[in-house]
Amino acid sequence: MKYFDLTSQEIIANPYPTYAKMRAAGPVVRGKVPFSKDVYIVSRYKDVVSGLKNPKILNKMKWSTGVKNERINQMLKPKMMQAIEQSMLAQDGDEHRRLRRLVHLAFTPKQVSKLASNIDTVVEQRLSNLNDGDSIDLLSDYSSKLSITTIGDLINVPQRDRQRFEYETHNFLRERQSSMLFLLDQVRSGLKLFRIIRRIIRKRSQNLGDDFVSKLILAESEDGKLSREEVEAMLFVILLGGYQTTSHLIASGFYTLFQHPEQLNLLKEDLSLIDSTVEEILRYTSSVGHGAIRKIVEDTDIDGVTVKKDNQILFLLSAANHDETVFDSPGIFDIQRENNKHIAFGGGPHFCLGAALAKLEAKTSIKKLFEQFPKTELSPDIDHNDWAYTLASRSLRSVPVILRR
Repeated sequence: MKYFDLTSQEIIANPYPTYAKMRAAGPVVRGKVPFSKDVYIVSRYKDVVSGLKNPKILNKMKWSTGVKNERINQMLKPKMMQAIEQSMLAQDGDEHRRLRRLVHLAFTPKQVSKLASNIDTVVEQRLSNLNDGDSIDLLSDYSSKLSITTIGDLINVPQRDRQRFEYETHNFLRERQSSMLFLLDQVRSGLKLFRIIRRIIRKRSQNLGDDFVSKLILAESEDGKLSREEVEAMLFVILLGGYQTTSHLIASGFYTLFQHPEQLNLLKEDLSLIDSTVEEILRYTSSVGHGAIRKIVEDTDIDGVTVKKDNQILFLLSAANHDETVFDSPGIFDIQRENNKHIAFGGGPHFCLGAALAKLEAKTSIKKLFEQFPKTELSPDIDHNDWAYTLASRSLRSVPVILRR
């Protein structure tokens, strides 16, 4: 079985030639990825799709302090992380179905549509403060602001806590380092975020309304209700899943459009193409990073290759989205691509719950910027090789542009 090391900066900056080699090498290879030990890697579209539904391969997410002794690891593990391990994100089978069913009662299409006007307002307010010729970073000054504000609106973060909420979220999700000081600082930010979330739940419990948090508290089915701890964990998971991946999706989308000027001109000439543009950005860039890591709980077969239990396995979404047996000319960015069956949001039981919201943010932010500043261009100061790989996603560290009307 061939081995691939995906940790180099060169591969993080441009992984697609390596992904093609992996698909050619076979249905399963071995390799090393950032923030993990050696894993099985699946890169072909059909195998990724089927693997994400395989009952012998589960999420079973565990957070480690980096200490090898498991007893000490559990002692050092913050209660917030213990709670996350019991959340929908880290559960499988009946327990996952119970939690997801209850969350669906609150996270409805109607709830997402109610956020649409908020997103419009946030984008318009941000753009109204900008002028022709201004230089901004589309990641830190634009998409990140939109994403954190949208999450704050969704979970009812009080205005007095917004600045702290934004700072601690960014600090918690910044690029991972191996030092103990980084770990302690990350834990500190996580604890502060958890305290904000607990205050939100306590306040909403005393004054229930028609908002998302109230609906989450009230959600009830034949399986019962969510416990207070499950509501806390769910809000934290929404924060982790909805902030950085979405802001990086938007920033990477802009960058990709600027790198393909003929496609950008096509969009500016016909902004009704924004829906298919965002779908192609999702396929082409796959901003969630490498993909979905799972644990094999029972020996299983993947297209004739046996993978052994108690090993980790990575389903490489970004490689699957460039599979030439599924997508015509996958290396070409085409905003009019038809039958775009990308799996940027995963698949199976753990398909991303916030997919519709992420798409809505991306469509609104890209369309409105080009409506007001149609001649915007990349800054000559951009570093095309400065890619970051964090716990949640892959993106350039900065996308500087000059706004032009």
